[in-house]
Formats: sequence, structure tokens, C-alpha cells
Amino acid sequence: KADVAEKLGKPITKLLKGNVYYQIKSDGEYEMFEMDQSYVTIFYDKHEKNTVTSIQIINADLEKQKSGYFAAASPELKQGFEYQLFDLTNAARVNHDLSVLTWDKRVKVTAQDHSKDMAVNQYFNHTNLEGESPFDRMEDDNIKFRMAGENLAAGQNSSIFAHEGLMNSIGHRENKLQKDFQSLGVGVAF
Repeated sequence: KADVAEKLGKPITKLLKGNVYYQIKSDGEYEMFEMDQSYVTIFYDKHEKNTVTSIQIINADLEKQKSGYFAAASPELKQGFEYQLFDLTNAARVNHDLSVLTWDKRVKVTAQDHSKDMAVNQYFNHTNLEGESPFDRMEDDNIKFRMAGENLAAGQNSSIFAHEGLMNSIGHRENKLQKDFQSLGVGVAF
């Protein structure tokens, strides 16, 4: 982190879009810099001495064209977020000398249904409003497993922010880096 500050200077704390300033609050897990007509976000791993884990570069003009903080919801964006989160998880696993996971369509449907339920009913919890755990939901969907886990994220504007936030949360990190897991399904809802 000190090397980043030495090379890039002070991060920006707000982003002007139209007539609105958006505050950048990261809890130290990432910093955003404006450079070369781009917004550069540097993500840090707080469990590995704040080493840099990823870098996101967004063209400043493109970012300013997007009204608001979140992009307009669409089926394509939802699917893109799902596949990106899958790929980011596998990249992290490779970086930690673990095997890559396979995509599981059935688990994706179970995850998607729970994400949609949370969005429609405005709650955020591993247990749904009927009292069912992720394991109950997988069993209800006839998914056989010996071990399983569930990660939830909400409020991020892209897959990389969700992934990096999960990697900086020890329980979620342990799920992503569980050596015995073999497959993954990701379900996004807006």
C-alpha cells in the first residue's frame, strides 16, 4: 500500500458525475486514483499485508456517461456479473495454488432463486423468509453434496468489488479458497 501511495499519490475521495458527488468509502480495502483520463482502482488484501490483488481501470469519459452509481440493470449485465465472479474466484484459487472450480448450472439456479427472493422481499440473509438455509435450498433442488458453502454480497457496483469484498471477509474468503470444493454456481439479482 505504501508503494502505491509513493507512486500514485493521494487517492480521490469523491467522484463527480453530472451535478452529484459520490463519496468513495473503502474501509482501506481499495483506493481510487484519477490518472491518464481514467479512474484506477487498486484493491488490497487485508489478510496478506495489504498486498495489491487487482486493478480496475475505467475510462473517465465512459464512467461519467453512466448516470448514477449503478449501471442500468439488464439480463446481460446480470449474466456478466455472474461469470465474472466465477472467473475472479478461480483466479484467486489459482493464486493460492488451489484447483479451479467447475460451473454448476443447478447450483446457479438455486443461488439465483435466493438472490431474486432477497431482492423482491428486501432482505439479506443466508436463511430465507421460510427459515430455509442454503443447504435446505440445495436439497430441495435435488443437489447432492458432501460439503457446501454460500457467500452473499450486496450493494457493490461490479463483480470485482463484490469479489474483493468477499476476499477481505475471513469467512467468505475461506469459502472461496476451500480446497475441497469442486464446483460453483453464482446467481445475481437486481
